[in-house]
Amino acid sequence: MLIFDELTVSQFAGLREGCGLSPVDGGLVVRALVSSLFTLSCEVDGRTAGMLRVVGDGAFVAVICDVIVLPEYRRRGIGTAMVNAALERIGREMPGGMRISVMLTCAAEREGFYKKIGFFTLDRDVQGVAMQTFVKGSAV
Repeated sequence: MLIFDELTVSQFAGLREGCGLSPVDGGLVVRALVSSLFTLSCEVDGRTAGMLRVVGDGAFVAVICDVIVLPEYRRRGIGTAMVNAALERIGREMPGGMRISVMLTCAAEREGFYKKIGFFTLDRDVQGVAMQTFVKGSAV
């Protein structure tokens, strides 16, 4: 297993397709990749088996997103290795003693996976609940 500090548009699209996710516009993928703090991909036996992106401001907030591992490569430690590599890189890029909030929204039924890595669910009384909305594009 090799982890690379890069992710191409074709890798992004191929991993989504390999997981049964809807196709994405290549131009939007380029925008997403360019706007990311960094991306990681994982290669196993010469094949791209997984990816993730980290977005944020590089100072106070980072969000791990698009954690994808092809179904036939799951339960081999790839997701754990990529998330740990992302957390280590985030830590290396922060000044000593500073803390950065690293967040993610996990897929249903994946909470246990992330808890093993050190993530915790936000306590409603302390942090408030995570919230989300969607905005439909209107550009022509």
